[in-house]
Amino acid sequence: MSIDYNISRQVYNALPGLNQTKLKKWIELGHSRKKYKYWLDHQDDKKSDALIFGSALDCLLLEPLFFDSKFTVWYEGTRRGKDWEAFVKTSVGKTILTEDQFNNATMCAGALTGRSEFRKVFTDCRKAVLQAEIIGYPCKGEIDLYSEKSDFLFDLKTTRDASIESFSKDVMNYGYHIQAAFYLDLDEALGHKRDAFAFILVESSEPYCTNALVLEKSHPLIELGRKKYRQALQTLSDAMQENEWRDYTPWMPVETPYWVLKELEQYT
Repeated sequence: MSIDYNISRQVYNALPGLNQTKLKKWIELGHSRKKYKYWLDHQDDKKSDALIFGSALDCLLLEPLFFDSKFTVWYEGTRRGKDWEAFVKTSVGKTILTEDQFNNATMCAGALTGRSEFRKVFTDCRKAVLQAEIIGYPCKGEIDLYSEKSDFLFDLKTTRDASIESFSKDVMNYGYHIQAAFYLDLDEALGHKRDAFAFILVESSEPYCTNALVLEKSHPLIELGRKKYRQALQTLSDAMQENEWRDYTPWMPVETPYWVLKELEQYT
């Protein structure tokens, strides 16, 4: 059990334990062993533009001194041709951003740091890696905005719409309640009592609106997220221990959706 700072991504990936990303993917894939193993083997094949953009924003906000060593910017438009190929060769070890990605990330960072309500979050918090056991299973988590003194845990999210109406839907659609419950429990296993999990939001296009929305620890979504990730923690750990990434079990009876029973009632 530990809290560590300044750990590289490579070191973090090598640490034992399941994290919220793998648990959420296991849930998303319906606990399918074959699909999960395929994702696990191919997750690093190509990073999505959204993931690249989020990583660049995180670095600009939290580790600006390391930005030039981790990222480089392509200013020449279309990403093909001899000039592009030469640029790729000279950029080995760095993530390549388009000019638009870099400009948008810079504007997002400015919008967040320019808002007085968030300033203390970015000055008092830093990236931390947490390791602890949850219900007897080794777990780990990398939290970008972590302070041992705050009543909240924080996470930075980019979004198309930072309004409470839209992001409340995103919480369910993207499993953010699962992430929040996992991090709160992981932190509590290390002896910290938090009141809530807060999302610091910035829209990824002009005018770069910002917001902060809070999930109280007692919120029903936290309880739902906790039940989902703990079930996943047990079943995924079993699959990993068995190391059998089998396909679906055939010849099972078709289940009856709840709405079929309701429709049948209309005919009685």
